[in-house]
Amino acid sequence: TSGTLLESHELPASLQRLSLRHMAEDATGAIWIGGQYEGDAANRPPLIARVGLGEELALPEFAPEITGAFSNYIGSVAASADGNRIAFTSPVGGTMLVVDAKTATPIETRSVAKICGVAGSGEAFLTSTENGAFSIQTHDAHWDNHIKQVV
Repeated sequence: TSGTLLESHELPASLQRLSLRHMAEDATGAIWIGGQYEGDAANRPPLIARVGLGEELALPEFAPEITGAFSNYIGSVAASADGNRIAFTSPVGGTMLVVDAKTATPIETRSVAKICGVAGSGEAFLTSTENGAFSIQTHDAHWDNHIKQVV
């Protein structure tokens, strides 16, 4: 609340082309971050980071098919309402990944063209796509990656 900087973290020099952009807080207060890589398209660097207060920045590793499905671009990150699951979406890769926040273990992957917006809803997630699909309904409006469930 004071605006005082509590900690600062930096990526290794080898990831200088990775821009960390979207964040969500899990049940423990750790921050999960999704990034966008603007280097060689053939590279598949880690796009997900996690950091808790007093901890080093961690870059969880996932199977190559999961990392590759993001096409080097994460568009949105959200925590489930209880903070036990974190979702990452990629409109470029047309994929969504849900991980267990305690173990960073993948729980679910889903292929959805142009998926980007994501918001926690109970233990699940609401999603939107760039072409107007919102969860299972389709709308004439187009959506970006900023959605939030209001109860």
